[in-house]
Amino acid sequence: MCLFTSVQAQTDSLILKNKNLIVGEIKNMDKGVLTIETDYSDVDFKISWTGIDKIFSRQKFLISSEDGRRFNGTIHSNDSSMIEIDTYDWEALFRRKSKSDKTEVNQGIILIPIEDIVYLNALDDGFWSRLSASVDFGWSITKANNLRQINTRSGLGYLADRWKLSGSINNISSNQDEVDVTKRTDSDISFNYFLQKDWFLLYNLTFL
Repeated sequence: MCLFTSVQAQTDSLILKNKNLIVGEIKNMDKGVLTIETDYSDVDFKISWTGIDKIFSRQKFLISSEDGRRFNGTIHSNDSSMIEIDTYDWEALFRRKSKSDKTEVNQGIILIPIEDIVYLNALDDGFWSRLSASVDFGWSITKANNLRQINTRSGLGYLADRWKLSGSINNISSNQDEVDVTKRTDSDISFNYFLQKDWFLLYNLTFL
C-alpha cells in the first residue's frame, strides 16, 4: 500500500457573524454547511453558511451560484459584504507552455452576494489532491444455515476544473449448505462535464 500526502499552509480564515475568527483550510461547502480543517481540532468544523460574515482564502475553488453559474477561482470578502471571485480561464491552463507562463489565465473579478453561493469545492493544482479512492471489505457468517458471504467494494475518482471521472467495482460471493454458490459483480464508470446554468453532460457505462 502506498500513501501519498501533501502539506499545505492553513491560510483560510472565516469571520462569523458573532465576530469569532476561525483560521484553517476550507474543504468544501454544500447544502448550506461549510467544512474547515484546523490545526487545533481533532475533527473538522462544520459551520452554517448563513452564520459566516466574511471569508478569505488563497485556494482555488469550483464555485456554483444560486442562478446556476459556475466559476473557477479564489474568493475573499470585501467591505460591502460581497464576495469577490478572482476567476481564471481553465482552458488557458492547457495552453500554457510552462508553469511560469501566466498569460491568458486571469479573467477578472466577479462580485456576488455571499448568500448567492451554494457550493464550494477546494481544487488544488496537484494531481494527488484531486484524486479520491476507497476500498471496503466485508465477511459475514450465519451459523443457522452455514451461510458465508464475502463482499468487496472499491472506488476511484478524479475531480478537475470542469469535469469529473469516477469508477467503482463491487463483488459479492455467498455460499451456504444445499444452495449453489451465488456470485454478483457490478462495475460502473461515469464521466461528467460541467456546463453553465447547472447543466452537465454525462456518460455512464455499467456492467453487471
